[in-house]
Amino acid sequence: MLPDEYLDKITSAHISRPRYMAWLKALLELVCDAGTCTEAMDEAFYIETASGAQLDVIGNIVGISRKLPFTSQYVGDGIMADPEYRNAIKAKILFNQWDGTNGGLPLLWQAIYPSLQMTFHDNQNMSMNIEVRGSVSNELSEMIQAGMIVPVPAGVSVTYTIYNSEIPAVEVGTDTGLYEFGNDAFPNQGST
Repeated sequence: MLPDEYLDKITSAHISRPRYMAWLKALLELVCDAGTCTEAMDEAFYIETASGAQLDVIGNIVGISRKLPFTSQYVGDGIMADPEYRNAIKAKILFNQWDGTNGGLPLLWQAIYPSLQMTFHDNQNMSMNIEVRGSVSNELSEMIQAGMIVPVPAGVSVTYTIYNSEIPAVEVGTDTGLYEFGNDAFPNQGST
């Protein structure tokens, strides 16, 4: 509310007192300004709309830096732009929420990248194969290969395969984690 909206509620016994009204208006302006600032913080620090310094604060709270932990071929200075950093923050949040089960992994992936398909095969020997299909940017491909996007249990080695095409996945066995992909006609796809 604005200070005038509060001042309109003053009773007739006090409304005719100019010093009281001036003091009250000055006090209400401070309180209303603080309230407006507080309301703006929700929008400024909402992960979907935050940018720049606000996104850096969120990343700091979550525990991920805007600077890539590796030397990138595609990000010249190693500093992620807001869209990539936003997704890295979301991935880190989901890392912390993942229950470690095979069934939970695809759900986490879809929460961040609904247009990309991630499938995995648990080799049952402390290793797993992860495939990502879709329109994958070079920056995202590097981040996946560096282990920044897909959560993996501690001590498990991972082989990542990224197919930069849009091929629908056909699930073959939900209990085994095996998946089969169709249409081998795409270049550089390899066989599965």
